[in-house]
Amino acid sequence: MCDPARWHLRRIVATGQWHLMFERSSFANVWLVLPDGEFLPYGTYRARVAGTWIYPDAAARRGYGHQNGWPGELQAETIDIVEVLDQPRAPRDG
Repeated sequence: MCDPARWHLRRIVATGQWHLMFERSSFANVWLVLPDGEFLPYGTYRARVAGTWIYPDAAARRGYGHQNGWPGELQAETIDIVEVLDQPRAPRDG
């Protein structure tokens, strides 16, 4: 996303690649926070996400997500899977 800080605290709708793995949930180079109660198997998806974009500083390198390793986050209200690109063969715990 060009100029990510420009969209800070705004509601966005975006379609892109989402990587959901153990200790990873990345979408558009930020941490994707799933809606409460949402559960999907690990994998790589093409997804359409609507939610609040949190990215206060364009120079940020970390501060969100697992071990604060992401420069921002997208707090999803809805996630629509457009396509399953890859799913590991091992089942997800939980």
